[in-house]
Amino acid sequence: FVEDSATVNITGSFIASVSAETTGAVGYVSGSGTLRITDTRINHVSSANVAGVYLTDNSFCELTRVRLQNATGGTIAGFALYGESHLLARDSSFSHSKISG
Repeated sequence: FVEDSATVNITGSFIASVSAETTGAVGYVSGSGTLRITDTRINHVSSANVAGVYLTDNSFCELTRVRLQNATGGTIAGFALYGESHLLARDSSFSHSKISG
């Protein structure tokens, strides 16, 4: 959870088997917060709403060489952007994911 102009950097990681009750199993970014994920594999994430990253309130997410696979969301499997938020993805992929709701 990133908010209020905070910045979180995740580099060279393997994130697996994460579940969120409501939204943003990979991340929830708001209030001009920034989430940067680099050289990371993300596998088997799920949520009742948005399984990937939920962005709101002018927040920013940057993905570089990220592989997101097997995400299951109740309404959105990947990324949800609201309130002038921005998503930048470079050399990244999103596959084998589904909406369960």
